[in-house]
Amino acid sequence: YNPNAVAGASQDVHRNRAGDRCAVVEPGVLNGDLQQALQPHGLFWPPDPSSFERCTIGGNLACNAGGPRAVKYGATRDNVLGLVAVTGTGELIRCGGPWTKDATGYDLTHLLVGSEGTLALIVEATLKLAPRPRAQAGLRAFYRDAASAAAAVARLMTQPQVPAMLEFMDASAIALLRRNGTDVPDAGAMLLVEADGDDDTLLPALQALHEAAEGDGLVSIDVATDGSARDRLWAARRALSPALRTIAPGKINEDVVVPVSRIPDLGEGRRPDRWAADDPRS
Repeated sequence: YNPNAVAGASQDVHRNRAGDRCAVVEPGVLNGDLQQALQPHGLFWPPDPSSFERCTIGGNLACNAGGPRAVKYGATRDNVLGLVAVTGTGELIRCGGPWTKDATGYDLTHLLVGSEGTLALIVEATLKLAPRPRAQAGLRAFYRDAASAAAAVARLMTQPQVPAMLEFMDASAIALLRRNGTDVPDAGAMLLVEADGDDDTLLPALQALHEAAEGDGLVSIDVATDGSARDRLWAARRALSPALRTIAPGKINEDVVVPVSRIPDLGEGRRPDRWAADDPRS
């Protein structure tokens, strides 16, 4: 029995159960392909890492991937209803299923998600889907420094309108993007913010986020209300990982997590001089 061969060949969307707002998929399905398959049904799967066009659902499950939408919809663990997996002894186990309430017994589904293959090999997943928003709009705000952007994040997260997407980039990331030809202005920090809803609720939501993003240290703010303009705003974020590989081809992505109030301290603790020297250790 070769579990790697099974996982490598598992690239099918078995069942799209639109009525139950779930899809049963194999781990080799690409995140981007799944989103395209769901689009005609007016649904989407919320996890959207910047590598969504080339990352697999199995990889998303293994590392509990998030993405900008996690601020509103949660990470992968919050969007999985059930799993089929193979244990280290070759036993096939099933946990969870296409239902939203599952309060009996151990929550093995959420235990396996994020375990990076150390507990079992996932061979099938029942994913929790969400209705595709009818309307979306985005903001791109530039700040004098990371402290100003962090203060804006605190304002954004303490007002009633929860952002649908929220991303932070510091001065070093912006400088690298500019050096690699991405069209972004020079700034100390950048926030990418998005609102979603319907035609009646979108503009008030966008206005609330715009007001929260304003404040001391704001340099400029761009608004995008159509699909192509939003894609241009988010192009900078999706270009960051490839840009990093130009100075560190062997880089390994790892996430760090700090409270919003400690984001400025995190920035100060880094070594920006290494970026200037193209030191791959940075």
